[in-house]
Amino acid sequence: MKRVIILLIPIMLLSILNAMEFDFSGESRTRAAFYNDYNEDAGGHIDNRFRLGLDSELADGLNIR
Repeated sequence: MKRVIILLIPIMLLSILNAMEFDFSGESRTRAAFYNDYNEDAGGHIDNRFRLGLDSELADGLNIR
């Protein structure tokens, strides 16, 4: 009985993964800020963000990100 369960669990997981639709997406953002303080010292910074996403859809109303 234990061997049957051990064989059924991976088969069920693979069938669930095959039923889902996967989509990869990404977003890249760059922003900069320049500022002065009370002593008129110039300053600023630049920051980058790169985000990757994996979207999956199990049913029409069930989306996972």
